Amino acid sequence: MSVPSLSGPEAEDITFEKLLNGQVSSYTVRKSARATVDKFVSMIRDEQQSWDDDIKIVYYLFDFSQNFAGFNTPYANQKMREMLDWRPELVSYSAIVVPNSFMVQIARIFLNRMHHKKTHTQLCFSREEAINWLSNMIASNHSAADMTVAK
Repeated sequence: MSVPSLSGPEAEDITFEKLLNGQVSSYTVRKSARATVDKFVSMIRDEQQSWDDDIKIVYYLFDFSQNFAGFNTPYANQKMREMLDWRPELVSYSAIVVPNSFMVQIARIFLNRMHHKKTHTQLCFSREEAINWLSNMIASNHSAADMTVAK
């Protein structure tokens, strides 16, 4: 698997890392400009396209705690929905770190509209909470012999 490319002016706005022994793809997004949203979505698409076809389950940590507002716009909502169609066979678990504020209520509305039978999301107020939830999801899915996890 190749590491998503970070170049251009958006590079300082997005951090990518692998967590939990490479089982979780973590993206920290610090700004919400359209160019940053586009780069974020492009990085995820590039990562998914690099995976083998035998990958069946993926885990993400999306940290929007520094600037969440831009990801609750119609433009960002559309881009996020497009991602569901790229690899529809994948089961995904996404922990989304958001500020503990009024925006969380709006985020819940957005996530409810984005429901997909293979997409599981959890809003979290810290990276620690997100990592704990993902660890539990990995542990609960670990026994599924037919699931190959992206690393």
